[in-house]
Parts: sequence; structure tokens; C-alpha cells
Amino acid sequence: MSNLWDEIATFAIIMVFTWLGWLIVAILNGMKIPFTQRHIPSIFCHFKLPPLTGMIIMGMVARNMHTYMDNYVDEWGKFIREVCLTIILAGGGMELTFKDKKIIILLLAIIPMLFEAAAVAEISYLTYSMPIML
Repeated sequence: MSNLWDEIATFAIIMVFTWLGWLIVAILNGMKIPFTQRHIPSIFCHFKLPPLTGMIIMGMVARNMHTYMDNYVDEWGKFIREVCLTIILAGGGMELTFKDKKIIILLLAIIPMLFEAAAVAEISYLTYSMPIML
């Protein structure tokens, strides 16, 4: 049985690893060094890697270090993942601009939602014999 401080230290280790992942991707993308006039050039010529990618990869690495992760609390992790997913999806939704892109927004947002709803209705009908129209 682990105590509270071990659990907090486990999440602190994950946070440090994810911050290092963000830093590594930021350096690869090219970044301005804070409080100086220096700039690190980008390694990638034609694209930029999202910093969230490095954070996710390093979080997975930290989570699979069994020595440190024995005190990992799954209930905390589930809650944190749900909050993070909500923040990521809300941020992605706020970046949508409707100006001159109405058909693209329609194709990328509304049509997949309608197909998903239709698939759920069909599976519910076939599996549970539920009526399509409630």
C-alpha cells in the first residue's frame, strides 16, 4: 500500500517527463531561447511537429517505467486523461474558423457526426432490437 506522497511523486515524475518531451520537440522545431537574443534553428524544413506529440510520447515512456510507476493511481490517471482530452478537443474546436471554409467545416465536423449517429442507431437496432425512432 503506497502513501499519498508516493502517489504525488509518481505524477510529478510523469509531469517532468512530459515537460521534457515538450522541450525536445520545441528545440527540434526551432525556438527562441528565453531572456536572450539567441534562436535555435529548426531541424524540420517543411513541417512542424506539434509539441503535444513529444509530451504524449514521453508520458508513455514515463508510464512504462515500472520502478517508478508502482504507486500510479489509476483513478487519478483516468480523471487527468479525461480533463486533458476535454482541453485538447475544446482548443481544437476553438481554432476552427468559419470564414471562407464553410464546406470544409461541414465535411469535417457534421458529416462524420451524422455517420456515427447512424452507425450507433443501426448497431443498437441489430444488437438490442431497439426501435430506430424512440
